[in-house]
Amino acid sequence: MKNSQLITAALMIMAIPAIYAWEYIGAGIYKFTYHYRVASHPGGRFAIRIAGRDTAEWRAITVNIADVDIDELFNRGEARLIFSHKVLDQKEYTDSVIRVPFIASDNRFPELSLRLRSFNDKITLEFGEKDPVYESTFSIDNSKPISLDCSHDKKTHEIRRTIRSTHYPPIARSHFANIDSLLTHIAASDDIYEGLWRYYDRSFNTLKVPDEGRYNIATVKTDEGYKIIYLSTDDNISTRLAPLDIKGHMGDSGFEGIFNLHWLDAQGWPADRYASAQFEGNLLTLRFPTLDVILRFARVKQSEK
Repeated sequence: MKNSQLITAALMIMAIPAIYAWEYIGAGIYKFTYHYRVASHPGGRFAIRIAGRDTAEWRAITVNIADVDIDELFNRGEARLIFSHKVLDQKEYTDSVIRVPFIASDNRFPELSLRLRSFNDKITLEFGEKDPVYESTFSIDNSKPISLDCSHDKKTHEIRRTIRSTHYPPIARSHFANIDSLLTHIAASDDIYEGLWRYYDRSFNTLKVPDEGRYNIATVKTDEGYKIIYLSTDDNISTRLAPLDIKGHMGDSGFEGIFNLHWLDAQGWPADRYASAQFEGNLLTLRFPTLDVILRFARVKQSEK
């Protein structure tokens, strides 16, 4: 190979950005943080991509640093944030370009970060040196796996690349095949603590919890006590629970008609370790002292099932 060909090949290799393998986060993500921090020179470029399990389709946030030195008088610099996406078997499309000025710590070119922070089905993008100078929020489907990767060019040096995630707790499923089999079981039961229960009313502290929790549930005896089975909710809230999922468990307290309660919120997290349940005739009362909440449920009569 001639010298000119070797030089051309070397230049082509140097121009190729450093791209890392996709990193996967499983389905059911409660929150995650993806932090990519670099030291960049004028004209440098770095990016984060986010996709589902199929990485043939993705969206990207690319940072292009202005090809000028930091302003020596005011330590000002400038970057362009490019938002783009790629769909299957098509080229990458630019959605928007945003000019973002920033102040460097000194007159040297700063270390810069791109950070994604998710909570439930929302992701917040942050860009900046130490504190964010730009933020934006977009939605994701956190019930499905998420893939992330990053890249940088030869003018940019990676400092750190970290990912941390927390998943929702698993939710147990009752043994009933369908609602009809549950209804059949309860209709044949002579246990006073088994039954169907419709939301009746509640008292709560609006400063501690939102006005929600209008569940319809069933209680079914087990060897350890009574399972509370989720049926539906009258609230317009997002919940991970599906009909016939286990909503909670009532264990023996040593008092007649009163049980220690393990209750899960709409996302599957334990609600209050000091909670209790009490049966009083056709009313089932759930008390959550830490949250300052009381829920009451009315028994559904046989003719109403």
